[in-house]
Amino acid sequence: DALAILDDGALRSFKQRAKARAAEFTINRILPHYLELYHRALGSSVS
Repeated sequence: DALAILDDGALRSFKQRAKARAAEFTINRILPHYLELYHRALGSSVS
């Protein structure tokens, strides 16, 4: 029965995986932007 598959444990682990994927995706999207800003700031402080 399909509802038995979605018991608390399975649903919880699914939610955790989904959250982890979302966080990973966000970091991967945002990090390059911040790295670029960081390198620019570093470059302007050196020169």
